[in-house]
Amino acid sequence: MTTTGAIILTGGGARRLGGVDKASVRVGEATLLEHALAAAARCAPVVIVGPVAPGHPDVVFTREDPPGGGPVAAIAAGFGVMTDDSSRVLVLACDMPHAHEAVPALLEALEGPGADGVDGAWATDRDSRAQPLLAVYRRESLTRALAALGDPHGASMRALASPLVMRTVPVGGAARDADTWDDVMALREEWR
Repeated sequence: MTTTGAIILTGGGARRLGGVDKASVRVGEATLLEHALAAAARCAPVVIVGPVAPGHPDVVFTREDPPGGGPVAAIAAGFGVMTDDSSRVLVLACDMPHAHEAVPALLEALEGPGADGVDGAWATDRDSRAQPLLAVYRRESLTRALAALGDPHGASMRALASPLVMRTVPVGGAARDADTWDDVMALREEWR
């Protein structure tokens, strides 16, 4: 049986948002963290890498050590506490409130014809840029990539993903993120 765990990254510095807790920023009726949890609703376990957020008893919280090591260090920390045998891992930055629209297509990309030999599937945005933080990775592939990388602190997502064979899944606006207050305001307008 194919199962999927999830790693949600919430611990970034949010420098372009003035250092606020990005996970707690509201877009529509929910926080960015709540949107991310909705995108991962069919995943188990769900690991959040970042500060503990009260009111989420069904998830595991962890941090990279030391904090601030970047997304690869956060993925490694989240992966390190996954205690199940999930065959796939959804990796999701918490700042994409439309990610729920992309997740089914990402999961589907790892099934069926042509999926053999593929290490994962990542979303591509409207400009065809790969989004490695809106992606599903095969567990064994992520294990190999993290081991080959060595120390994840400060490593780039490009270095982590370079040995992986990834399918691209065009998701358009579902990959839009909230990096700046202008982004947040535009996303809020969409949720009115």
